[in-house]
Amino acid sequence: MPAEPSHGFDPDGRANDGAVSGFPRARNGAVGLGDFLRLHGGQAALNDLLVVPWLTGMRDHVRLSAVAAVPSNTKHSQVRRVQVDSSSERLRRRAMKRHGLTEEQARERIPDSVEKKLRLPYLQLRSQRVVCG
Repeated sequence: MPAEPSHGFDPDGRANDGAVSGFPRARNGAVGLGDFLRLHGGQAALNDLLVVPWLTGMRDHVRLSAVAAVPSNTKHSQVRRVQVDSSSERLRRRAMKRHGLTEEQARERIPDSVEKKLRLPYLQLRSQRVVCG
């Protein structure tokens, strides 16, 4: 299961134009992401997020703080994306396209049991570009 650096950071670990999410209170094997969301990124990207109405309907449920610098005594932390590439439906569609299989043949060849599941906490996101100003 390969882990790749998040797109919000350059190869040296410095924040670039993007912002990524982190869940410092999430625990492996536990249900849920914890009660804390931390956004990592450059000051400009984080400030841009504060002016976009992405929390519409959620303001009553969250406590939002201003963008803050990382304290000097903070230890290094690495935020990574982990992706399992094993959806049985996706594998079947790929086999049908590459090998000319029927749906029934692909289902026989690739059972649901081939799917690998992560026990890591996760979040499904949909990105969209927002132009401010």
